[in-house]
Amino acid sequence: MKIIITENQYNKLQEDLEYWGVSDATKDRYEMGSELDEDVDSIPIYKEVNPNKKIYEKLRKEFSSTPNYILNDFFRNVIMDNESLKSINNTYYGDPIAFLEGSKYWRDYLNSEWELKVIEVNPNDFDDTTLNAFFDREFGEVNTYDVPKDKERMDTQMSMRRSDGNNEPVILLQNPDGNYELVEGWHRTMSILKMGDNGEDVKNWDKVKLRAFIAPNSEYEKKN
Repeated sequence: MKIIITENQYNKLQEDLEYWGVSDATKDRYEMGSELDEDVDSIPIYKEVNPNKKIYEKLRKEFSSTPNYILNDFFRNVIMDNESLKSINNTYYGDPIAFLEGSKYWRDYLNSEWELKVIEVNPNDFDDTTLNAFFDREFGEVNTYDVPKDKERMDTQMSMRRSDGNNEPVILLQNPDGNYELVEGWHRTMSILKMGDNGEDVKNWDKVKLRAFIAPNSEYEKKN
């Protein structure tokens, strides 16, 4: 299946990628997938008319060393959650920093030493939690966790997947043993990993190149 977008939508994707700090955003070979339940015509957070722009700007100032891509993902998936946004506006008077005061995990996460790199992986390079989720979802064939628009999103990523490391970045935490915990980009990751399917056990699939933002997993010791 080939995904067709309008010229205006394409220009917006390019504009977003440039703003969020992906180094090769202006190159045609870079393609951005749609992982979020977000219409491509929605208002970007950096636009003046976005009602939540001030909340984002406060986060940007507080976490000045956090890559734009990581902060944007955090903003959309955590801050823009209905309950979180309601709490920020009603309890903390629009201050997301006060909202995060009681969450050491998220502060450590945002302050991590993030690197954007291309790695070569197969399913065996991921931790048990991630690997079990791959198995539960049969690498995108089954919607085990009732993910919204799961098939549509998987079909989109299958049509856009590439094994040369020029995918839209996913977000990973790396454990001390070298294995990765997948934080964001499940459809992208599963579709790309399937390109290494050589008919053998999944742990022996061919390695593929995957572009990712990676940081050390500061929570590893607490979980194990």
